[in-house]
Amino acid sequence: MIDTVFETDRLVVRRWRNSDLTSLMAVYGDRDAMKWVGDGQPLTQALCAEWLTVTNRNYQKYGYGMFAVELKSESRVVGFCGIVHPGGQEEAECKYAYLRQFWGQGIASEALAGLIDYGVKTHGIRRMIATTAPQNIASHRVLLKSGMARGELRNNEDGSFTQVFEYTAMPTLHGVNPDQTKIASENKEGGNNVNLASMSNTVRKALFQFDDAGRLVRLPNKLSIQQMTMWALWTHFAENQKYTEKEVNAIINGFHTFGDQATLRRELVNMKLLGRKSDCSEYWKESHHPSEEVQDFLRAWRAGLR
Repeated sequence: MIDTVFETDRLVVRRWRNSDLTSLMAVYGDRDAMKWVGDGQPLTQALCAEWLTVTNRNYQKYGYGMFAVELKSESRVVGFCGIVHPGGQEEAECKYAYLRQFWGQGIASEALAGLIDYGVKTHGIRRMIATTAPQNIASHRVLLKSGMARGELRNNEDGSFTQVFEYTAMPTLHGVNPDQTKIASENKEGGNNVNLASMSNTVRKALFQFDDAGRLVRLPNKLSIQQMTMWALWTHFAENQKYTEKEVNAIINGFHTFGDQATLRRELVNMKLLGRKSDCSEYWKESHHPSEEVQDFLRAWRAGLR
């Protein structure tokens, strides 16, 4: 349909229609489901109708906004997700909510991963955030599984806290190969030349272990190259943040494509990039001052020089 914005294996994600008002009420009018959304209060029908109008304006202004999520198998709305700018904020923020009977089926993370990809590829949004209550562990798992990393813990004016998650896309550079010595990468400040020839062989070889999305596609056999790639994974963890093993695994799974989270987790600990309790109940990011060689690698990796 012409209002479809993207699809995933199980889902069709489309723009809102006026006929979605009933579905909006079913999701956002559920008091229990709204516990972690906004101010924790359900929306009235009048507010849902107003939101439809605001969303249509966002489509005109940004080209995106909130979207309806439908199951392909049932052709029904099961929830909503979207990219918004609450209060006119500069940061693009991902939002989502679903009917309670569809929780726990992986729908939220599947839709969010697709939404992030859509935002990057269709609208060129390089950085997106999501905000949750620190106690909302279920939402944290969804965000980590979708490829976001845990960010800062914000202190709100009322004394409460908001946990921020973030996704930063790396520029895709086509036609890069190990023989190239100088590649121009573009960013908001303009051209930035990174001279690969000035970098060590270890850095250059480590860079080519990643795909265009910055994910590790193989575990290098040579230890020095393998350990260099681990520094990129280290950057996905936030300072002064405690993680469960499941949360660590979720971050690792968003970083690589070959399904060996145990080896990567063990290497992070062996390199003392992550600390952990003896019973593996808690992990944390260790503070380091990377060497110049590692800093060269991280600059190039962030620039998308793979």
